[in-house]
Parts: sequence; structure tokens; C-alpha cells
Amino acid sequence: MSQRWADVSHAFEPDGALLELHVFDTDLGAWRRVFDAIAGLPVCYTGDGVEVAPPRSVDEAFELRCTQNLLQQIYLGRLKVHCHFFDESEIEFDLDPAEYRGQAELDALVAFMRRVADASGRQCVLTFEGGDPYRIFSVRPGG
Repeated sequence: MSQRWADVSHAFEPDGALLELHVFDTDLGAWRRVFDAIAGLPVCYTGDGVEVAPPRSVDEAFELRCTQNLLQQIYLGRLKVHCHFFDESEIEFDLDPAEYRGQAELDALVAFMRRVADASGRQCVLTFEGGDPYRIFSVRPGG
């Protein structure tokens, strides 16, 4: 069943905080599968705020992360999802809830979460900023 905007719209009310997508208990193999699964989406990379060439692999992204603040911006139409490559043990993306104003935007986000869940083989969870234990909703692999 698809997520309904009416059920989650309260979580997208702009308050200055971001929302986060998490895939917990990951490893470099899960990161590689997710990196490959989103390779077909439009992306932009910046290092320390300056546009840089895309890394060829997630391994290279983590290497670059050691020397610069690497940011991956993934475009879902006019929406953006960001990845900072913080930690191999958890895949994390953030997003600005103000960009999400209705069912069409929510559907795009859920489709992205499904892609991540299927590629990682793990649940993808939407939370409030800071890894808040309250789960707004989640998407499981295969469904």
C-alpha cells in the first residue's frame, strides 16, 4: 500500500529542521549496492561547497570524505535528497521537508526509499532530524 499524504503531512511542516532517511546496520557492500542503484538518477557532487567530479565508486566517495566535506545531491525531479557519506555502518540521506507539499512529492520520495531499500536489502526509515527514534514511516525491501 502506498503512503498517503493526509497521514504524514504533519511531518513535512517546515520548522527549520531537516528530515532524514536511514538504513541502519549497513556495511560497505550495502553502500555499494545503493550507490549503484541510484547511479541513473541526476546527481551533483560538491566538496567543501565547490562542485567536483562524481566519484567513480562509493569507496572513492568515502576516501574523498576524509579530506573534504563531500555532498551528493540527488535530484528527484525538482526535489533534492542529500548524502554526506558519514559512516559505513549507516546509510543516511537528508531532505528539506518544505519541498514536499503533496501526494506527488511524497510518491517520489517513497519511490526513492523503495529503490534504496531494495538495493540495500534493508528497511529504509524516514525520521525527524538527528535520528529521532520516532519513525514517520518506513519502506521494506520488496514492498
